Amino acid sequence: MIAAALSYLQSHKRPETECLRIDFVAVELDQRGRPSRIELIKNAISES
Repeated sequence: MIAAALSYLQSHKRPETECLRIDFVAVELDQRGRPSRIELIKNAISES
């Protein structure tokens, strides 16, 4: 996921001073393919 985010940032130039946040959304489906649970993970990736 980090590689995908870095690739996106390289192809979409933004000011270096601009803050970015990467969130993930996890969707669990039931046996019929309908969403049974949705979870939002804010700030899922951070630089270390």
